[in-house]
Order: sequence, then C-alpha cells, then structure tokens
Amino acid sequence: MKFFDVCTVACDRRNRMKNHNGVVLIISGPSSVGKSKVITKIIESDIRYIKAISCTSRTRRVEEKEGEDYYFISEQEFHRRIKASEFLQWKKSKYGYYGTPLASLQLEIGQICIVDADPDSYYVFKAMGYEVISIYLLPNSLETIKKRLYSRGPDRGIKTSEDARLRFNSSVESIKSCYTYDYLIVNDDETTTTDTITRIVDTEILKLEKDNLYKKWFSLIQNYYTEEGEDGKLIV
Repeated sequence: MKFFDVCTVACDRRNRMKNHNGVVLIISGPSSVGKSKVITKIIESDIRYIKAISCTSRTRRVEEKEGEDYYFISEQEFHRRIKASEFLQWKKSKYGYYGTPLASLQLEIGQICIVDADPDSYYVFKAMGYEVISIYLLPNSLETIKKRLYSRGPDRGIKTSEDARLRFNSSVESIKSCYTYDYLIVNDDETTTTDTITRIVDTEILKLEKDNLYKKWFSLIQNYYTEEGEDGKLIV
C-alpha cells in the first residue's frame, strides 16, 4: 500500500498542564476497526511504548489474557475502586463496567502510554491536563466493520444479530465524534498504520520539546535585560 489517509485537525493545547513526565497516546475507533492489533504492533516496535491496562467487570473472552488485555474484576470490586477514586475515568456498558486505573498513568520520563479509549474518555484526559496525542482509526468503509461485526461469535460478545446491529449502530455514533481528534487515519493496513502513528508521535514530541526549549531560553534571555527592559539593552 503506497498511500494512507491522514487528516490533521485543530488541537487546543491551552489548558494542558506541563507537570507530567510522559505522553498519553489515545487511540480510538469504532468496533472491529483493528485497534488492538495496531496497539500490539506499536508496543512491539518500540520500548518507549506501554499500554494502560483497563479494568472490566465483564466476562473474559476466550482469546483474552489477564493483565494483558484487561484486569478482570468482579462488579463488587469495581464499585469499591470507584468509591476509592482509583479510576481516572470509568463507564458502564451493556456488557459490564470499564475503567482506566490512575496507577497505569504514572509515567516515567520518555514513556508513551497508549490508551484504548472511546471519544468520551478523550475529553477526560484533556481535562486532567495530560500531554495528549489523540488518533482516531477509521475503516475504509462502513460495510467493512459491519461485515466484521456480523461474523463475530459469542466468544467476541456477539450472541445474536441484534447484538451485532447494536454494536454497529454504536460504531456509527462513535465515528461522528472523530473530528475532535488530532489525527484521523484510515486503517487499511496494520503495518502502514503502525508506521504512520509512530511518525506522528515522534513529530508531536519534537513540538513539545520545542515549546519547552523556547520557554527555557526566553527566560534566560529575559534575565540579561536591564530592570527597565524598555530600551531592550542587554547587560554585557
């Protein structure tokens, strides 16, 4: 594949705090767009990347692994953690509770934490002041995700055609919110998408470093000006 679709959209950084060591990479998208495979490829390609493992009260599926896909806990334990304010954000769906533990976002300098989040969660991370890079994965057509959803079995949460229909409708609603993200990528090919995302992240990190360096040097230069500062003379 020679071409990929990337649409850069406006990103308001004015309210972001600067006291977090790492960067949060939010990857969202409709059901069956291929988020999990892309995230796995990114983590395998670069040691800087880690994944924020969410907690859920739903039943573990056959292919899922404890501590890799989710932390599977009881509904009672989930409620205990809500009361203890252990989640950055949480929600209840038809299948159970989902939440992002605060502990999973204690980042070291240079780390990039990938969060598989829905559009609503995206706003939570921004409001909390994290340095956020947000990417929304799109399918090449609605028919693609419709076909994938209807081909899923009970082990993937689709027990009836009604389940597939509801999940498809939810996916369509999710896509309506994609314009608020920093980047939109059509996920035609997982390898191409992975390469595109890592290039985007490297570019965004350079922009953050530029901002920090500018502030540092602006402050240093200001210290050389006379107290009046109006004539622009430097102390030599």
